[in-house]
Amino acid sequence: MKTQNKEIYFDRLGAHAQGLANVLRETFNLPSRVEGNCVFIEEILAKRRFGSRTYLSRQHQLGINDPGEDWKISETLASQVDMPQPVLAAKKLSIPADLGLVTETILSLDSLAVCEASAVAQVLSEKVIPLMRAFKATHVTCVKANLEELQEALSAIKIVCLWQHFGGERAGQMVRSGHDDPLLAPFGRAWPSCLDTLSYVDALVKFPPLALTLPVRRLNCAFHFQSEAMWHFHRVFCNGWLNEFAMAVNPMAESGHYFGLSGLHAMNEANIWRYLSFVVSSVNSLLCWLCDPSNFVDADGRIDLLRQMQTLSAVHLLFGDLSAMHHSTESHHTISFAMSLLDKLANLRWKFERKGRRQKESEYFKALCSMSEARNLKVLLRRIFDRRSYNDLGVAFEQAVDRSYEEFHSCLRRQGYDEEKDRLDLLRSQRNIRHGSFLEKEQFEKLFLNSSGAIPSTIGSITFLLVLGLVVSPELFLNAGEAEC
Repeated sequence: MKTQNKEIYFDRLGAHAQGLANVLRETFNLPSRVEGNCVFIEEILAKRRFGSRTYLSRQHQLGINDPGEDWKISETLASQVDMPQPVLAAKKLSIPADLGLVTETILSLDSLAVCEASAVAQVLSEKVIPLMRAFKATHVTCVKANLEELQEALSAIKIVCLWQHFGGERAGQMVRSGHDDPLLAPFGRAWPSCLDTLSYVDALVKFPPLALTLPVRRLNCAFHFQSEAMWHFHRVFCNGWLNEFAMAVNPMAESGHYFGLSGLHAMNEANIWRYLSFVVSSVNSLLCWLCDPSNFVDADGRIDLLRQMQTLSAVHLLFGDLSAMHHSTESHHTISFAMSLLDKLANLRWKFERKGRRQKESEYFKALCSMSEARNLKVLLRRIFDRRSYNDLGVAFEQAVDRSYEEFHSCLRRQGYDEEKDRLDLLRSQRNIRHGSFLEKEQFEKLFLNSSGAIPSTIGSITFLLVLGLVVSPELFLNAGEAEC
């Protein structure tokens, strides 16, 4: 079907075409026209309506050095929580006793999560802020999610896609069944909820044992506390007390624990706040891009909602990997989620290849860890940081990219792989060994008979930086060039 005047269209809507047109007009202020079972919209208007929405916002930074200001600060923070507290069943909180800061942390965070709305300011002033001051926190910034607007966009995408594939009656039954029993919900937890987006920010402000901020959550708000520098926590706080009594098994690791974001320096108080501001803005832009149907149009102008849903789910699953990677510094844990994350990034790159020379997905996987990717990533991050006049951050992350990739290739080079192509082939074999040791094309022999086959310790740092590249500019990142290996 041909379109005119740069129109794009939703198809296969049946009797629901006019209903979608009404939703676009009333919810998104987007005019449209109905033709048969299709709804047409102007591409440029779609980009304006969906590409400039505010799903996440950051409030002003507040100093917490003066205990005399705690109540005033707490009232300010509490005023941002405008989502009604859900009705919770009567339940006693189980708080471990006599564990010092651990006890205080659990008590403070759980109390804030379940208290009545009228008590939020009191819990903040009497428990949370004094606790964070004990951790040497100096400032707090509220990051707020616009849950209603984001849920409108996510629900519209999902419901219209179900209309297209199953018809209106069946789609309605599926949605209602999912409300009654979450196990019957289409896409389940692979589909993001509006509450998940604050977790995307959380995943980008820590890399154990380092933390740039410590977020404390209350419904649609996360209060990000920061100190004068990055926090550096002992492994028992990163991995859990029980793990101190267990010996980890790390069969493919360069060392037992993979620590920190390699090469990241100059993260002082001002730059930590700038980075938080940058991450919030970037995650909001990512959400706008994901929810904009004009980014998922085929050559005929048809909006491919299934592709849009797959991309949203891929990013959600990807953040699941990144968040889980932060739950332990044990190297096998880091390697497992880093490899899973690389698979998802490679799959996205493969799907979004525009140049008509799509390669095997394995080539995109390998290219993500190439020195060419490091150069592209540095240019991308530096350009975005400089655009906001965050020059120091641009330099800091440029150095982090350099060190992470250089140490990665140095480790593989020391195992006898002088050519980059051979090192990246080795990486693919390291990924494949996770399926089992009986591999095709003598991969097991090549991997282990002549060297240790160890996966470099910066694999987690590289995947963190790649996700940051995706977040700051998904379109540029996903079309960063051909895989060169």
